[in-house]
Amino acid sequence: MENDDKRILELEQQVQKLQDELKTANRELTQKAEALEELLGKVHHVDEEKVEDLLDSVKEQERDYKNHYDALTGLPAYHQFIDMVDEYLLMHGKKGHYCVYSDFSNFQYLNEVYGYEEGDYVLQRFAESLMNEYADGIMFCRVTSDHFIGIIYEEDLEQAKESYLAFTSEFTKRCNEKYDQCNLVIVSGIYEITENDRTVASMLDKANDARKMGKEQKVKTSVVPYTDQIKYQTESVKHIVGNMVSAYNNKEFYAYLQPKVSLKTGRIIGAEALVRWIRSDGTKMMPAQFIDIFERNGFITQVDFCVLEQVVEYLEDALLKQEEVVPVSVNFSRRHNETKGFVTEVFQCLETHHVPNNLLEAEVTESVFMSDLSQLDSNLKKFRSQGVEISVDDFGSGYSSLNILGKVDVDTIKLDKQFLDSAAEKENAVTVIKYLIKMLKHLGFKVLAEGVETGEQLQMLKEADCDVVQGYYYAKPMPIHEFRQFLKEFNQKAVG
Repeated sequence: MENDDKRILELEQQVQKLQDELKTANRELTQKAEALEELLGKVHHVDEEKVEDLLDSVKEQERDYKNHYDALTGLPAYHQFIDMVDEYLLMHGKKGHYCVYSDFSNFQYLNEVYGYEEGDYVLQRFAESLMNEYADGIMFCRVTSDHFIGIIYEEDLEQAKESYLAFTSEFTKRCNEKYDQCNLVIVSGIYEITENDRTVASMLDKANDARKMGKEQKVKTSVVPYTDQIKYQTESVKHIVGNMVSAYNNKEFYAYLQPKVSLKTGRIIGAEALVRWIRSDGTKMMPAQFIDIFERNGFITQVDFCVLEQVVEYLEDALLKQEEVVPVSVNFSRRHNETKGFVTEVFQCLETHHVPNNLLEAEVTESVFMSDLSQLDSNLKKFRSQGVEISVDDFGSGYSSLNILGKVDVDTIKLDKQFLDSAAEKENAVTVIKYLIKMLKHLGFKVLAEGVETGEQLQMLKEADCDVVQGYYYAKPMPIHEFRQFLKEFNQKAVG
């Protein structure tokens, strides 16, 4: 019994010792855990700072890259490109170097049909191809969406043109094999750098001027060299654009009227208002010199209303003086369909001058049918609902079709002068004119033939049952004051 008690006491002492050792070990573990936690906290803090520093460094590099390189193609950004070219030409000289400016045509169709990702892919491949083809330190840049600029080296201009044409032709050929619904074309301008050139920007401008000339044809890939003729045309455009506002403010745009003669009565039954730019020194600029330029920059809308204002002022005065008046057609550019309130502004002009709506005819060219047809149709309906007739000018010059004309409301079709020119050269062209007039009249249109210059043309149009003619056979466009007298005398003779 005594031995058992002793044994129990020893066990209790051992248990107590173990408990004391466990307590000590636990305290040590706790202390070590706390120390480890503190150490981990410090390490974590240090890592956070390092990570933040690393992230800041990466972000700075990204910002620097985006500022100096194109994110899509990896080519230098424009300002970086200019600096690189300046340095390159300083080291290698200008002789044998050429600026190129390339632009994809029909690229929007690729985006629309195949998607923007495919469009981006093509731009990336083009950039890669450029760098692979011209790898000897020559530089390129994507200046805007699908426009690329660059510097290349060749022995002479002809070789530079032919090598770059071969390269771009091969690239578009591969693209069109893969994307066969868009007919990608690359139009490029090329300029030979001379020792007289001072800035890279001016060199690229000349290559771009050449590109613009080639852009007029979008049928196939081409490279257009910068020439003295392009220089002259570019300077002429700059001169016109630089003087257009002052010419408008100085009232240098004049409305001239050309009579329209009925083949049934032989009387003048209308007139077309045509603009002339007559400078303060008396020199004249014909519409062919400036109309297309104004169409592109939108200034044509102001010129159209300038002509309209002169026409309604004439009609207002003639009505007050009880003179004979005839409806006058005023040309309105397709650019008006981009502007809200266009039709309202025209009617306000008529109302201000107390001119009846039926004395105005709104004339549009075939190219207007390439704009938003829904907006165009809306505007034409507003005109016709208020008594203003609509005529389509230059019919047959390449844009419209009878199918399109069937979708909008018009009254008169004006046959382009090219029909009469063709009739003088080919006998079957006369047959075409006669059947075309017959068909147009069957569809309910009045038919006017432009550019009538000979008695033979006049007789042929009478036999074809054309309604109205206009051209030099009767009269050239003339100032309004001359037209007033011409109208009076001509119609008096027609009655007699």
